[in-house]
Amino acid sequence: MFQSDENERQSSQREEDYEKMFPKMGRDFIHISDFIAWATTVQSILAPFGIILPPITNAGAIAKANQYKDAVESGEEADYIDLVEIDKEDKEG
Repeated sequence: MFQSDENERQSSQREEDYEKMFPKMGRDFIHISDFIAWATTVQSILAPFGIILPPITNAGAIAKANQYKDAVESGEEADYIDLVEIDKEDKEG
């Protein structure tokens, strides 16, 4: 019974932590559709000059997302810049 209560408390704490971290998740990522729209515009500007851009990939974003996920799961301090100041919002709210 105590183990069940502890698991429930940890699950609740993880959910609370996730809710606090959710706005931070956008800080290192760009949505692929936004990037493709931007890259398409750049390609159309450069094409008449014979400049070809390399294919678009999301390998860097996936690597960064995995690095962030590992940092969150391990509880280690990670040096990331926040898009939203969560602590400031907590103090105001």
